[in-house]
Amino acid sequence: MLSFGAGLTAAQRMWQLRTLVNPLLVGRIAGPEGVAFVALAVRMAEGLGAIRLAAGRMAIAALARLQTRREQFRLALERSLYLQVITLGPLLCAAALFGPLLVPRVLGLRWMPSLTLYPFVAAGVLVNSVYNLQASALFVVGRQWIVMRSYSAHVGLLAATTFFLLPRLGIAGYGWAEVIACASYCAIHAGVRQYVALSYRQLAACMAVFMPVLFLGRLLTVLRHIIR
Repeated sequence: MLSFGAGLTAAQRMWQLRTLVNPLLVGRIAGPEGVAFVALAVRMAEGLGAIRLAAGRMAIAALARLQTRREQFRLALERSLYLQVITLGPLLCAAALFGPLLVPRVLGLRWMPSLTLYPFVAAGVLVNSVYNLQASALFVVGRQWIVMRSYSAHVGLLAATTFFLLPRLGIAGYGWAEVIACASYCAIHAGVRQYVALSYRQLAACMAVFMPVLFLGRLLTVLRHIIR
């Protein structure tokens, strides 16, 4: 229990360190206004993506019963990943498409820069939804420290790329940093692959649909400003 709990808790605490990037780095480079824009975009995406957190907790209990039956373990994990993506994808895409219409009316035009960031943050949340259940699978089979290393790399990449890109690209630099930090999930993918070989065919098809739609709202916003 101590070994399992220590690894799981350390991984979760490391993941939570990513929340410090906004106040410490964005606040220093872009000021309080930049922190507010990033915080709104992150809250929008993570609020809609909260389902993945509950799914990750339930997956630990469900997959624990199948850990000795690898084929059933693989099928259950693949099915859960697919259901989570097709549930979460439409919610994130709907916010991207209708955000340019709702945010000015609900919050005011001054908050529109948050919509510049939202597609990038939402893309990061959608990619995370593919790997958070795989992280739960690694917790179940006793490979918590692989998740810990992946999350440590994620926080490091997010901080380093934010520090490098924010002064050069403005507030959009944080968005690119969110996307680049997803490269850290390769460690989780490799760890799961050592236990079971997952098929990503259905997930790739879903991603090919949802990702362009996420950035379509941003494109429409840019075109609207050009026309005006």
